[in-house]
Amino acid sequence: MLASLLPGIRELRAPFAAGVLLVAAVHLAAYPVLLDATNERSLSPGLNALVDLAGSKGLLAVLSVIAYLLGTLYLSVLKGVLWRLRLRTMSRFSNPKYIDSRPTLNSQALAPFTRPSLRRLFQKCGGDERVVRGVCIDIIVGGGKRLMVSSKDLYVEYDRLHSEVDFRDAVALPSVAIAVLVVSNTQWSVGLSALTIAAVSLAAATLTYQARVIQRDAYSMYAHCVADGVVSTATMDAVSKTSPPAGA
Repeated sequence: MLASLLPGIRELRAPFAAGVLLVAAVHLAAYPVLLDATNERSLSPGLNALVDLAGSKGLLAVLSVIAYLLGTLYLSVLKGVLWRLRLRTMSRFSNPKYIDSRPTLNSQALAPFTRPSLRRLFQKCGGDERVVRGVCIDIIVGGGKRLMVSSKDLYVEYDRLHSEVDFRDAVALPSVAIAVLVVSNTQWSVGLSALTIAAVSLAAATLTYQARVIQRDAYSMYAHCVADGVVSTATMDAVSKTSPPAGA
């Protein structure tokens, strides 16, 4: 029963974490405005009564919902940006030259697929670079829905990897914002403030790098499934329909 609940818990974890950090950042950045806005004299009697009725627990529940919604919106925008970056670099990383090149730290962070998975896709697609690129795009934007139908066990692992990616992406940038706002609200020395922001920024950069590596592993696992014939993609289906039958 716990295993069946975990995917749902994983889906809640990343947006809620991002939302909590963003709500805290907004609170620190706009505290004077929020304090004035929540002043009893600025609220209508009906709204004042509603706030009193809700109490601290009710307000906490409302803030939790707001945090989740804000985190969901933030992750949706972030995913859209990252998808576009991935698609723009596909021509660089889905060709034979990249497969035969030496691995670098830059390719570890930017490449959406490992070289072995791309090499197997090229074999599966008969060396057609356009088909391979189309399959890679299908994998990136598909969300694993076909894998969920074809193999539930493989999809659970694929979903687990992406949940780790989402969580790291969810906390990286908001953590830096929180650090900057906390430092700006303290009387620390310039050196200590700079050291704190640098340390948090380094941690955020590490999380972002880890997220890209884990995401590459998830996409590569999917690519191996395509190469093994476990799951297909829209591009593979289109090629199958246009290819003449064997012996024709």
